Amino acid sequence: KRVIKFVSPSSYFDTFILAAIFLNSIIIACVDYRYIDDNYQPSSKLSLRNHIIEKAEIVFTIIFAIECILKVIAYGLIRGKNTFLRDGWNV
Repeated sequence: KRVIKFVSPSSYFDTFILAAIFLNSIIIACVDYRYIDDNYQPSSKLSLRNHIIEKAEIVFTIIFAIECILKVIAYGLIRGKNTFLRDGWNV
């Protein structure tokens, strides 16, 4: 828990998360809507770009889930002054 409390508030960790958010935003903007399935969702079977984006989204989801878990462990979830859900950035 001490290691997590050291890593979580570090500027390197925040910079990494902000870079991940920025890259994720760019990747979402690159979806190719020329190839859609029957539900009007981007198809990864017809487009290599959409396939790569779909796999990248899994990686970003894992990164953001790990960030959430680390911060909840370091700060707590609800009870307390500086807990995860009391921070406006996390809501």
